[in-house]
Amino acid sequence: MFKRRHLWCFLALGLLSGALLECKREEEAAPAGGKPSPAGEKGMDIGGIYLMGTGFSGPGLNCLKIQKDEKGNLVVEEIPKSEYSEWRAEYRNGRLAVAESQRPSEEYGWIMSLEFQLSRTVPGDYDLAHVSYSIAGAGRGTEPQPREASQVSLEPPVLCYLHRHEDKRIAEYYVLPSPSSKETKDNDEKISRRLDLASALVADHPEELYSRILYMQTLGWRKDWVTLAAQVKEWEPRLAESNLARPLNLLKNNLRAHDLSTAGRNAADLLSSLFDPPCDLAAAYQRFPGILNYSELAVIHNDRGVPNFLPRQIMAKVFNAGAVFLMLEGRREDALTILSAGYHQGQLMGQSDSLIMRLIGCAVGAIACRSLELFALDCCEAPAECEQMWKMLERLNQWEKTETVEDLFQFEGPGAPHLRPAYLKTRIVQRNAEEAITRFRCTRSHFQLIRAAVAARHHFLRTAAFPQQAADFAPLLPAGPPPDPHKPAEALRFHTDADQFLCYSVGPDQKDDAGSILYDPTNGTKSRGDIVVRMPRERKYPFPRGGVRAANREDLLRQFPNGLPPDPFADTKGKPLEVSDTFPVYVYSYGPDTDESGGIEDPQTKQRRKRAVTDFPEVAYDPTNGTTSNGDLFMEIPSR
Repeated sequence: MFKRRHLWCFLALGLLSGALLECKREEEAAPAGGKPSPAGEKGMDIGGIYLMGTGFSGPGLNCLKIQKDEKGNLVVEEIPKSEYSEWRAEYRNGRLAVAESQRPSEEYGWIMSLEFQLSRTVPGDYDLAHVSYSIAGAGRGTEPQPREASQVSLEPPVLCYLHRHEDKRIAEYYVLPSPSSKETKDNDEKISRRLDLASALVADHPEELYSRILYMQTLGWRKDWVTLAAQVKEWEPRLAESNLARPLNLLKNNLRAHDLSTAGRNAADLLSSLFDPPCDLAAAYQRFPGILNYSELAVIHNDRGVPNFLPRQIMAKVFNAGAVFLMLEGRREDALTILSAGYHQGQLMGQSDSLIMRLIGCAVGAIACRSLELFALDCCEAPAECEQMWKMLERLNQWEKTETVEDLFQFEGPGAPHLRPAYLKTRIVQRNAEEAITRFRCTRSHFQLIRAAVAARHHFLRTAAFPQQAADFAPLLPAGPPPDPHKPAEALRFHTDADQFLCYSVGPDQKDDAGSILYDPTNGTKSRGDIVVRMPRERKYPFPRGGVRAANREDLLRQFPNGLPPDPFADTKGKPLEVSDTFPVYVYSYGPDTDESGGIEDPQTKQRRKRAVTDFPEVAYDPTNGTTSNGDLFMEIPSR
């Protein structure tokens, strides 16, 4: 029930970025000092039910039962018992050391070690004096061992971080059946039982913050927003200065999400109606551009798991493929609107309190940029079309932002004011943040390069010449190319030759390779290379303004001598959209099931075989069957 999600956040970040981060070795993780102190052990009267406001990704508190066994060893039991993690406690160097380790999944796990001293202010409580965050490595089913760690010594200690609760009903609250995300009669009964118990706890312990925050969280489950808002207003001054600031901030986020939804201004509601569960594709294409009318997004979070945002990334590719089909149909304005909505979706997801959602938003924005670049270079045939796209780009540009460590981890990690600055300086956080910020800068760089390319193309279409100096980017960019997000003090670089205009960012390594080495994140997030946009004198993909017509496959490919744009779902990187050798002719993408290698099912033998150009596309992709369900994305090409 009350499981912290900090491991999921860090490991998911590692999966998205392609690397977990290097920190100190195991010997550096060991706290300084000598042998266990008998005097310290004797002076510590440990035993009972404890609450700990770790406040990582989940809004709940850890409930621990700590006692001695027959041999005098400390035994820790989490209430309710977690299937994911184990707790240990011992006396060390005159302190109480409590460690949580998540059972490794194949290679990686997580260890958090906390050292406490007797509270200076509240008898029975413990103040937090030292923290070690470790990534652990071990094979499945073996004991996790610290492999990379960061340490923080706290002076003064964080008061009452481990709080002994004398009321036995606190354990009863934790073992109650967990509410689910579904609104059912059974779920209402579960919430009612929790609310009754939490109400009794605050009635008997009116000044005790831990009971108070449990009561406020239960009000959130009940969706009693009026009472919750009143409680937040009354108790925020005290909670904000405690180690319960993290769950307080999540409650405030939930209130904001509710207020935005009530006012009809929450973009999360539109996205949820499109993707959770997915609506049919025709309705999605029609409604998705409405995201451009929103400027705020907030998601109500609870401790019942991290929402699955990956379908957003898949559907971003679906919309991109659909936008290319619109370009082939000659519906350029519709294509530009879809692509702009896709980029803005990523911007809005960047406002989330969830680092995972922000990273998915960054990926969504990067996907949209690929097709926005395609549109800029291959659909803007006249200055007026450049100006039309420029208006949309400037509308998006006003929502651009610069990420910082504090911003990205605003809702991650402990919320205690005295602990948070030290937490943000740990090497694990710093390196995770560096990885994330680099990815955001890459997406921002691509977007700014598209702006520069549209201004350059505007100049080219008016003068038949590529820009030679900053002033040539006028009137769209009178001062020349915008700043390089990887080097904000310097502008994006550019040069031209007889056949092309090239504009580039120096990329994550911040080294100027003159656009000759292309940055590829699959080589490593901070690998060598520049982020480049090239504009040739002749369009690479000459989409006709009135739409494509073709009598057969060869006729269509003659109109596109460089092939069609890449299929975002092909297994082979850069593989173009397919063209069937059939009548009528179809252009198609392999779709989210990415079955390029798997082939198609033969209707006679029911066996899968390699596709042939004479095959019609498979059944049309329908997201209501599942985001990655079987089916192709395709369009029929009108005959001449």
